[in-house]
Amino acid sequence: MHPSHVGIGRVKTMQQHDTEYKMPTDLYSWFHAATKKQIRDFADPPEGLVVNVGAGYKTINGSNSNDVVALDYPEWDAENQPLPYDDSSIAGFIAFGFLEHINNPAEVLSEFQRCLKENGTVTIMVPYYNSQLQWQDLTHKKAYNEETWRCTFNNACFDKSVFPGESRSEWKFEVGINLIIGQEERNIFLLTQLIKRK
Repeated sequence: MHPSHVGIGRVKTMQQHDTEYKMPTDLYSWFHAATKKQIRDFADPPEGLVVNVGAGYKTINGSNSNDVVALDYPEWDAENQPLPYDDSSIAGFIAFGFLEHINNPAEVLSEFQRCLKENGTVTIMVPYYNSQLQWQDLTHKKAYNEETWRCTFNNACFDKSVFPGESRSEWKFEVGINLIIGQEERNIFLLTQLIKRK
């Protein structure tokens, strides 16, 4: 075959798979243009109160439809106390740099679930399990990876005693966005949003 025919064949094959994109302007569109994969958007919590647990020095302001309050130790001891909110009364929880410090995060997650309204959200950021950030801090008690939520919420052998009362409920969380994210290899995070469904 003549070399020019080989080149023409290659060009045709590439053109059949080309996809046109507008000039990317943000992380989502750059990622999509590079990989042809979509990153899910964050879900908005329903109208109402959002609680920033383990807030420390992190202040997050509210929006038109959501007030945000901070809840941290000593007002709430996550290891020993239920959340001070009624069932189905909270629109969302924010937990940045919090769950990795908890001995039994399943109990805290069950409290989030109890307090959340339907379609309420939990937005979590924790160090990624194999990052230096995870292991250089001696106060980190648990490690997380992108499979943590699937394994937790879909485990038939899960100990339901973490759920309060006699109901022995089931997990109602759907994993929304779930990203491994960071600016340098040693400081990588897992950024996840959980959504409470019926």
